Amino acid sequence: MLGFTDSLSSLASYAKPELLSIEAAINAKNAEGGIDGHKIKLLSADSGEVGSGEAAANVIKFQSEGASAVLGMIISNDCHATVPTAERKKIPILCWDTGTEELQPPNEFVYNTSGLEAQEAQMTVEFMDTKVHKSGKKVMAIVTNQNIGSEFWAEVMKEKAEADGWTVPGVETMSESATTIGPEASQVISQHPDAVAAELFAQFNEPLAQALKGAGMEPPIMGTHGTPEYNVLKNSDYPFYTPMIATPLQPEAPGQTPQTEALIAAYKKMGLSTAEQMNQGNQSNNLPAPYIALAGLEKCGYPCPSEKMAETLNDLGPVEVPGILGKGQWEITPTDHAGLKYSDVYAWDSQKNYLVPEAKELKQTPVTELPGL
Repeated sequence: MLGFTDSLSSLASYAKPELLSIEAAINAKNAEGGIDGHKIKLLSADSGEVGSGEAAANVIKFQSEGASAVLGMIISNDCHATVPTAERKKIPILCWDTGTEELQPPNEFVYNTSGLEAQEAQMTVEFMDTKVHKSGKKVMAIVTNQNIGSEFWAEVMKEKAEADGWTVPGVETMSESATTIGPEASQVISQHPDAVAAELFAQFNEPLAQALKGAGMEPPIMGTHGTPEYNVLKNSDYPFYTPMIATPLQPEAPGQTPQTEALIAAYKKMGLSTAEQMNQGNQSNNLPAPYIALAGLEKCGYPCPSEKMAETLNDLGPVEVPGILGKGQWEITPTDHAGLKYSDVYAWDSQKNYLVPEAKELKQTPVTELPGL
């Protein structure tokens, strides 16, 4: 049994696709027979507003009902607030995002299932160098959400960019309660950037792009963590680039692996038949969580109480995730509970009418090498 808790009501555009990805992965595994002949059950509950404390309460509830682990928590602040409960109840939490304090040294009950945004900073700088060919001063604007993981990314992003010779006038930080990006977009425009690094919620990427275009600018925008998302990339005429830890699911594409075919079949049984439906939200970064959990259950065996699951995950090793590119790209070890090693950068190809990789297997900065740890 697994549990899932996230802000299904307040962050539905992220949390609901996250839940769908987990359900599809579990359904695919159950179609193969489950774990030792036992079907895997998923418990789920809304954690309400970020910071409400409901995520921790749900972890307690799931553990009392026999869950081996709990997945979710797309905002690092929620994960951080839930850690004491996970430690007290001895149940592993597989957080979509975490702060660095849970990872170095690794907390035995905490796992990051999408990598840290800050791990992408160096590869973002290197990628932007290939897109901006300019002699003399190059200006990079940085705009970010207001939360632990995002603000740490912005700090590392600024440091890496300046070390590479970019000028970074400042970092624009959006409140989590913001309903418009207008003020921050104006500040970005005032910097006259040659490139923009953006860690934003989905609804703000296209307005930022249109504000830049309206000002007569079109610097490339590089997102983080699978954003801008599939639908934004598909429907925008702006030069967006997004790092992804799994290839987009495209059911019509030839050469699918058996595991990816099984996942696509599970999505179709749930009534999601098109690439646009399968890739809604942040699907690219949603898939590692369930497959890490399923690999843990497989290795742990049935039954798998939460404390035994924590011991199993701590030394899980390589994990096969549908769509992950590059051998050894994801591996959980006692010294690394984030485990992501590479990302690919995607952009929309209007002629082919699907996402194509602009750069493949760009190295992520290991958690142990991030500053300030």
